[in-house]
Amino acid sequence: MKSVAYSANVPFIDVWGLFGGTWNSRAMYDSLHPNRTGYGLIAGYARAAVLNPSARSLS
Repeated sequence: MKSVAYSANVPFIDVWGLFGGTWNSRAMYDSLHPNRTGYGLIAGYARAAVLNPSARSLS
């Protein structure tokens, strides 16, 4: 998905990479579900991606 997004020049939001590629107890309830902090991180990352489509994911 990442390569398709990049080739189409659209934002790619890598939530797994945003959380460090592992379960993050500060941002997640469990291994699949973000908590309030996690959703805040995702929202900030999505905002940056929308406002700057040429930005690239950390991973």
